[in-house]
Amino acid sequence: MIVGTAAAFLLWPATTHFSGDGYQLLSFLGSGRPITKGWDWGATRLIEFVHQMRGGTGLDSALSTYRVVSVVAGLLATAGTVLLLARLAA
Repeated sequence: MIVGTAAAFLLWPATTHFSGDGYQLLSFLGSGRPITKGWDWGATRLIEFVHQMRGGTGLDSALSTYRVVSVVAGLLATAGTVLLLARLAA
């Protein structure tokens, strides 16, 4: 189930990834400017860290970083749901 979900995340990405100020955040990450949104400090630091570890620069790299973080978050959520349901069913 988790492998199938991972395949779905990778094979059918959404054409619009962001709502609200998401494109602004993407632009900040791609240009190297620090993201100054205080309301989402933990996720912002994680995305910046992943972007730096990937050696990314530019908008394409920033978009790719957001996709990587999104897929991993989706897989963690799916795995957590499966584990929770297994525990509840036991």
